Amino acid sequence: MTLRSSKYHKYWWLILLVLCLGSRLLTTIYYIEDPDSLRFAFATQEYDLQKLQPHFPGYPVFCFIVNVIYAVCGKFSISFSIVGGLATFLLMWSARNILISIYPQVKLWILDVLVFFNPMIWLMGNRYMSDILGLAAIIVGLLFFVKYLKSKCTTDIVLFGLITGLAFGVRLSFIPFLFIPAIYITIIDKRRWSFLLSLIIGGLVWIVPFVFILGLDGILDSAVKQSTGHFGEWGGTIITENGYWLRLKYLIVGIWAHGLGGWDGGRHWLTLLVSGGLIFSIFGFIKPSTIGQNHKKTIQILVASTLLYLLWIYIFQNVMYKPRHVLPVIAVILMFMTVGLSKHMNNNIKKGIVAIFLGSYSVVGIVIAKQHQNPSAISQALSYLKDQDNGKIVASIPLVNQYFGKQALKCTLIDVETEIELESVINKHHSFYYVGEILPKFDIEIKQTKAFYHNPYVNKLWSSVKVYELARR
Repeated sequence: MTLRSSKYHKYWWLILLVLCLGSRLLTTIYYIEDPDSLRFAFATQEYDLQKLQPHFPGYPVFCFIVNVIYAVCGKFSISFSIVGGLATFLLMWSARNILISIYPQVKLWILDVLVFFNPMIWLMGNRYMSDILGLAAIIVGLLFFVKYLKSKCTTDIVLFGLITGLAFGVRLSFIPFLFIPAIYITIIDKRRWSFLLSLIIGGLVWIVPFVFILGLDGILDSAVKQSTGHFGEWGGTIITENGYWLRLKYLIVGIWAHGLGGWDGGRHWLTLLVSGGLIFSIFGFIKPSTIGQNHKKTIQILVASTLLYLLWIYIFQNVMYKPRHVLPVIAVILMFMTVGLSKHMNNNIKKGIVAIFLGSYSVVGIVIAKQHQNPSAISQALSYLKDQDNGKIVASIPLVNQYFGKQALKCTLIDVETEIELESVINKHHSFYYVGEILPKFDIEIKQTKAFYHNPYVNKLWSSVKVYELARR
């Protein structure tokens, strides 16, 4: 590499960092959009697993980083955007290095565009959650694993172990993506002990202060309650939401529409152009190319890791209503898309198609990010209820009431999960507000109905919320 190209390379990284931070700061959101975001937001005020601030597993590494930034800037909304910008930059850096080690001729600027404007990555860069930093952590870890396969350098395997250990404290549900690389090193490679020792050290760095601050009993109590609830009651796993074909459908839609900006029923025509570009990139990727044997092994492990992770989220995560669980899959797809589009850059017509796709894709990403700054439907409902008289009665499901109660809504909140419970509220109270999508048929006067909406491709959860003002006849 020449001195001139080295300086250009350095400046390009600086430009990317500024773009990532600046764009995410410009699209910062200043409202709490859903219950999960609420828990992370309140964790900046008081970190307490018993109060679900945040919920188990506590995400201690992520919360520590956010709180350090919050202590400096004084605004938790800005803190999450700064972390989002840094994480997006780390994702770009690690994905670039993975890709160039496998496909040296790839057009890395295409990857930069795909990652920077990706709608889901941009959304999670502003949302009050740990997902984007968790994604960056596992892809950085994957980078050092890929480097080790090529170099057999002990430093790379130690860094893979350390980052994987830290990643457990950032986003635990993403860790299965790294199972196959970890198993490969543990079973096959002679430097397994270097990996295992660094993995333990990376975990102890956050586990020791985590236990010291919260106490082992409190952590275990939260772990049992939250794990039992997640897997067996309300977590959206295959046990609680067991429509197998419906789960598969939503998983595919989560990847195609939410994750990549592709067309789905009711979406803008621009997403049709994005869909065409996605298909175009697939045809490019499957075109034959020369790959060394070590690179074939890397790709095989990468594909196997992605398939294992897909199985994990299909069975154990809420793919029905929370498409963000597909983020690690999106990262891999974007790398493969870059390869496919790079292979098409051999004549002007194909270059034109790539340009149209990237332009449409970028517009979709920007629009989604801007729409994200408008309050979600449940946040709009909260603002509406706050404007009503104090002393009111509000009935809704427990999760909605928790969202309202944490944000100082001055009212009496009544949990309602069945029609019988709602009927009991009707019999006891002359008038009240009911928050829900569908009102069961009762002999009661509906004085007023307010409907609130947001784009479900911004946040699929509660994209439509209705507030009914009811009075007994």
